[in-house]
Amino acid sequence: MLEKNHSLFFYKNLYLNLVSYAHIYLSWLCVYFTIAVILSFFLGIKIIESIRLTVIFSPVTIIPPLFDYFYYDFQGGNIFYSFEINTFLYNYLNCFNPYVELDMVSRGVRLEILLVILGAFYLSLLVFEKKLFLSIVLTLVIYSTIFLYGYLPAIFKTFGLNFYKLSGFSLTGITLAQKFFYMYLFVFIVLIFLILYALKRENYENLSSILSFLYPSRLIFYLLLLGMGFLFISKENNIHLLIFNFEDLLKFLSASISIIMLFLYAKILNDIYDIDIDKLSNASRPIVSNRVLLETAESLKQIFLLLSLVFAIATDQSFIFYWFFIASASYVYSAPPLRIRKFYPFGHLLLATIGVSVFLAGGSLIKSYYDIYNIINKNIIIYIFIAYFSISNIKDFKDIDGDIFNNVMNICGYIKFPKILSIIFITTYTICLFFIGQILEINSILLLILLSIFLIISTFHIYRTKNIKNIEKLIYVSLLVTIFIFIAWIFNIYSLNIN
Repeated sequence: MLEKNHSLFFYKNLYLNLVSYAHIYLSWLCVYFTIAVILSFFLGIKIIESIRLTVIFSPVTIIPPLFDYFYYDFQGGNIFYSFEINTFLYNYLNCFNPYVELDMVSRGVRLEILLVILGAFYLSLLVFEKKLFLSIVLTLVIYSTIFLYGYLPAIFKTFGLNFYKLSGFSLTGITLAQKFFYMYLFVFIVLIFLILYALKRENYENLSSILSFLYPSRLIFYLLLLGMGFLFISKENNIHLLIFNFEDLLKFLSASISIIMLFLYAKILNDIYDIDIDKLSNASRPIVSNRVLLETAESLKQIFLLLSLVFAIATDQSFIFYWFFIASASYVYSAPPLRIRKFYPFGHLLLATIGVSVFLAGGSLIKSYYDIYNIINKNIIIYIFIAYFSISNIKDFKDIDGDIFNNVMNICGYIKFPKILSIIFITTYTICLFFIGQILEINSILLLILLSIFLIISTFHIYRTKNIKNIEKLIYVSLLVTIFIFIAWIFNIYSLNIN
C-alpha cells in the first residue's frame, strides 16, 4: 500500500487480484524455503529448525515499504522483476553502493537485503561459531540467491521461457497474473524435493513419517480422476490433440499440486480423529505410533490446506468452487460434530461425491464453469460415482475392529458373510470400469480380457484369504487395473488420430 507501483487491487477483476496475492505468497514462500535450505546446509542444523529460524527473521520484509515511503517523499519506491540478464552483474555489484540508483529495486529493498545477509553472517560466526570463511561464503550464497529470484524471469528467458509473453498456445486461457505465479511452480517443486532430501539426510524416519501421509494407493486414484476429467472434457470439445501444450500443462500441474496438498490435509485430518480406531486397526500410522506428534500433525494439516488453497486460486476460478466443496466434504467426513464417516452409507456416498468432484474439477480446467449439464455423455458421472462408492467399501475391511469399538458403522463387521459382500463390491467396480471403458471407446475385447482377469484374481484372493482384513489389499490391484485402462485410453485416442 505504501509503494507507488503496488496497491491492494491490481486488476478490476476480483479473481485476478486473488491470483496476484497468491503469486506474492508463493514467491516469498520460495525465498524463505531457499534460505532455510541454505542455512540448514551451512549451519548443520535440522531443516525444521532452519525454517523456524527463517520465520523468526521474516518481519524484515516490512522494512522496504516503510523506509521507501519516507525516503521517496511519501510516495514509496519501485520494485520490479528484471527480464534482461545482461543487467545482472551491474546491479549485483552496486546493490550496496549508496551513490548508485537501481531501476530494479528501491533503497528500502537494498537495506532489507543488507540486513538479511548481515544477520546470516552474525548467526553463522557468533551464534553457531562457524569459521570466518564459511560465514562469508554463507553470506554470499544468500545474497546471490535473493538477487537471482529478482532475475527469475530473465533466467527463464535465457533458456527460452518468457513467462511475461508465453507462447500464446493456451486453449484454456491463462492471464498475466497466472503466468507470474506459474513461474514459481518448478522452483517450488525443486524446493520440496530438497526439503525432503534434507529430512532424509537428518533421519530417514522423519521422511518416511511425512511420506506415510501420502497413501499412494488412495492419492493416485484422485490424480487419475483429475487427469481423466481434464482429458475427457478436452476430447468432448475436440481440443485433446492440442491440449498438451506448455501453458495448459502448467495449469494442470498447479491443479495437481493443489489436489495433492488437499489430499494430505484430508488424510492428516482423518488420522487425527481416527487415533482411537488406528490403535486397533492401523497401529503403524505415524500419529498413533508417535512418529509424528499430534501438535506437529495439526500444524502440517493447516500448512497443507493453505498451500492447497493458494494453488487452487492460481489454477482457475471455477476450480476454486470444486476445491471448496472437496475441502468442506473432507472435513465433515472426518471431523465432529457431523463426522459423517460414522454413518453408513452416507460416509461412502460422500467419498464417491468427492471422487466425482475431482473429475469435474479436472474438466473445469478446460471450460470454466463447465458442469455436469454440459457433458455430452453424462453416464460417465454415474459410473464414476458407483465405482468410487464400491472401492471405498473395500478399504474398510482393515478397520473392522477399530470401527466397531469406536461406534463407527462399518458394514463389513455387521454382516454374516463379509467375503460375499466384498465380491459384490469388486464385481460392481469391475462392471463400472467396463462401462467407463465403453464410453472411452477402448477396445471391447481387450477390456473384457483385462477385467475378467482382474475379477478372477480378486475373487480368488477373497476366497483364499483367512483374515478378511487382507481383502483391503485389493485396492492395489484395482489401482493397477485402473491405471492400465487410463493408459490404454490415452494411447487409443491419440493413435487413432495419428493413423
